[in-house]
Amino acid sequence: MSSYHYVFARPVADAPDLVARLGNLLGTQFKRVDFEYADYMGTFHRVAIDVSLSHDFGMNEEDEDEELPLSRYPLCVTFRDLDKNEERQERTARHVFEALKSSNTYALLLVFDLQQLLGAYTPEGITGSR
Repeated sequence: MSSYHYVFARPVADAPDLVARLGNLLGTQFKRVDFEYADYMGTFHRVAIDVSLSHDFGMNEEDEDEELPLSRYPLCVTFRDLDKNEERQERTARHVFEALKSSNTYALLLVFDLQQLLGAYTPEGITGSR
């Protein structure tokens, strides 16, 4: 089974549409899909990017992790390298994380394999995050 990188996001009140922002950031179009695991899909340099506008990670109390409170971040962006190049996959996920962080409009978690926290960010004025 492959391991993926994820960016979990929670927008502040006036945050722009995440899908549009990702499209502009990466210079790619995201296609609307109706899959259990994704609402939009795009590709950037051989990295498939799935955007879910909701998810079930951490929704059960026994699944919620104090270090990874995923249920508090309703948006999920999954990064899957099509050639299984984990370095490129992580680089792309970090690029998106840093760009969204600099926008100051999302509380964010950067996660590897749903188990390892690689980064977290909470803009001033947002509550209930990490």
